[in-house]
Amino acid sequence: MSNLVYENELPGYIEPAEPGRVERPKAKPLCEGLATAKNPVEPVLACTKCKGAGHVLSMGYRYTKEDGTLMVVPIKWKACGHCDGVAWFHAPDLAALIKAVTGRKPRTLRSKRPDGTREYYVWRLARFHGGKDVCLPMVAEMDIAGDPYRDMLDELARIIAKAYFGNSNVGTARWQQALYGTHNFSDLPEQLDGPVHDGRKPLEEMLETI
Repeated sequence: MSNLVYENELPGYIEPAEPGRVERPKAKPLCEGLATAKNPVEPVLACTKCKGAGHVLSMGYRYTKEDGTLMVVPIKWKACGHCDGVAWFHAPDLAALIKAVTGRKPRTLRSKRPDGTREYYVWRLARFHGGKDVCLPMVAEMDIAGDPYRDMLDELARIIAKAYFGNSNVGTARWQQALYGTHNFSDLPEQLDGPVHDGRKPLEEMLETI
């Protein structure tokens, strides 16, 4: 590949007309935990990536192959990959999420990855914060990238980790230990020292170790 040029850098470039934005949906009732929260919670928020549009501009480009053939990838609007074009997110149902990630026995996490992006994120982060899975939750973070309630989901995962594992700082502390040789937490188990990958990941999580 040579002479790579983006379409918007060419003389006379005209940006294609933007499609219609996704209409903000009607808000659903907040779950009990959020409806009674001290700080007001917005029931519907826009995707953090496309800002409620539902689409993003894919920058086209052109290049010349080694045999001299000119290849052109046109610039175009496409569905936002962070929200799948939905554009808007409803506030999470905290009780439903807790139920979805809890195992058969009370106050235990299910062993198998749950369905649903938010369910998976809360389950995966609870495992990380509680020390059950010491690998960084990269896939879970990418899956939830456009969700404006991400911080709320992470806090829920920490609460679950504290309740189910007795601590919610193990994952963070282990990585601080691995990167800097020390950590700034004082309430951790003595066996904290160890690898940041221990081979105990479910099969569907192994992608994060490659």
